Amino acid sequence: MIGTFAKLKAPLAGGRGLARVEFSKSFAKVEPEIRLSMLEQAMKQMRQAYLTAQNDNKIKHTHEDARNAEAIQLRA
Repeated sequence: MIGTFAKLKAPLAGGRGLARVEFSKSFAKVEPEIRLSMLEQAMKQMRQAYLTAQNDNKIKHTHEDARNAEAIQLRA
């Protein structure tokens, strides 16, 4: 069986506010070596998700800049 040892809680509507990770009580009962392994795996996934979001944000701003430049040229 796969258990849930942590939950990521973050506000979605405005995208602002604090995000936090809540660990279950059973997580503290797991052997330290296993906790370290679980956290390392989760950190790898979070780093990858961070890089993906960073890239998506860069693409979004590049498209916005292109649209703004086009709008300025149309007005001129």
